[in-house]
Amino acid sequence: MIFRITQKLVEKLHVELNTEIPYGENSVGDWHAMLFRAGRIQYILLTSTSSLYSLIMLASGINGQRTFTEQVLSNMRDVMGEDGYSSFDACIAPHMNSVSFSKTGGRSILGSLNKLVFCATYYLARRQMSPRDTSLRLNGLPMKPLGFYTPREAFQQLMKQPLQRPDSSQEGTAESHARDFVGM
Repeated sequence: MIFRITQKLVEKLHVELNTEIPYGENSVGDWHAMLFRAGRIQYILLTSTSSLYSLIMLASGINGQRTFTEQVLSNMRDVMGEDGYSSFDACIAPHMNSVSFSKTGGRSILGSLNKLVFCATYYLARRQMSPRDTSLRLNGLPMKPLGFYTPREAFQQLMKQPLQRPDSSQEGTAESHARDFVGM
C-alpha cells in the first residue's frame, strides 16, 4: 500500500518519505492522505489516487505509522462495508502488509484533494455530520476529473479489475477517466 502524504501529515506521523514512488499497476493500493481542520478538530482525508474514493477519519490519537495504518484499516473496512464492498479483505487488506510513504503527486490530484477538503469541512463543521457519513457523502459527488462519474462508481470499476490497467478499448468509462486523471 502506498500512501502519498502531505507535509503537514508527515510532521504529525514522524515518518520518513521514500523517494517519489511512480504510479504503478496497482491502482487499488495507491492512496493520498491529507491533514485538515474542520472547526477545532483535526481530520485526515484519505483518497484513492485513481478513483478519488475518499475516507475521513479523526486525526486525534494518530501519532505514528503504526497507529495510522491501524486506523486506516479500521476506517476503510467500516466505510467500504457501508458502501457495499464485501471484497475488502480480499482486495485491499493484503496490501496493508507492505506500507510505503511518498510525497504527494501532481497539482491535479492536489486540486481534487483541496475540493474534497472544502466539501468535507462544510459537512463536518456546518452540518455536524460524522466522519463516516461525510465519507459516504463525498463518494456520491460527481467529480470533473472522473468525467463527472462519482468516486463510488470509479472505485467500483477498480474493484472489478483491481490489479489490471484498463486497455484503450475501455475509453469513456470511469476507470479510463481515473487513469487519465493520474497520468498512468
